[in-house]
Amino acid sequence: MKRKPSQQGFSGRVSGLDGRLFKRAVHALELPMHWRVQWFDIKWQISLYEQQEDKQSSLLELAKLNFNMVQAIHQRDLGEIARWWRDLGLIEHVDFTRDRLVESFLCALGLSQEPRFSSLRKSLTKVIILILVIDDVYDLYGSLEELECFTGAIARRDSEQIQQLPECMKVCFQALHDVTYEIACDIGKAEDWHRVRPHLAKAWADFCKALQNEAKWDNLGCTPTLEEYLSNAWTSSSGPLILTHACFFVGHMKLEDVADFLERNKDLIYNVFMII
Repeated sequence: MKRKPSQQGFSGRVSGLDGRLFKRAVHALELPMHWRVQWFDIKWQISLYEQQEDKQSSLLELAKLNFNMVQAIHQRDLGEIARWWRDLGLIEHVDFTRDRLVESFLCALGLSQEPRFSSLRKSLTKVIILILVIDDVYDLYGSLEELECFTGAIARRDSEQIQQLPECMKVCFQALHDVTYEIACDIGKAEDWHRVRPHLAKAWADFCKALQNEAKWDNLGCTPTLEEYLSNAWTSSSGPLILTHACFFVGHMKLEDVADFLERNKDLIYNVFMII
């Protein structure tokens, strides 16, 4: 296992630099810019600019004001998500699962920090929270027979089939059903939700089928080949599921073109999530 180089090691390599340039070099060596989330780096950039002798006070003031305004919007969104999570009451029925509201929000924030993406940010947070819950249902709770039934019910959106399962799985199914409908309505508004929902439902079904495969390997004591594992893991990583929601939400294309875009770019999507 590779050890992360120490800041002292970084400092030795850039010791000939002075002042602000030295700090920027060390900062860049700690973590490359393309690995950073831009929003989480802004406060550091403002702090560094504030130390410049030739700084423009008005520009610095505007940067701080903008940061505070955007952060206030993020805090408002987090408050709304916290109320939604509390009102959903899901955690009371699935106390074996991870309760990671803030972490889920920060993950969504990394993908959609701009103020105008408030709806996307909140919807992605809901999706990520449910991903964690459902992943734990497959990993920690359900028997193989129960998981097969659960997966089939989600794939067919069959509320009758779910009735034979334990209460917590019924609650998860209903929560997933309600949140998918809620997000579809938010994306397609009142008139187009029925065109969006099947695509979101299929993404969830594919995700759950991938989780079921992993549960089957575990329950049967099977060790898949690397090729078998990776052909399943690129979907169970939840990347395609999150991307599907994001693509429908952003709004650069007509709704009917989004599914075609995802289909035409399957190889690109596959390779991106294979890396993940």
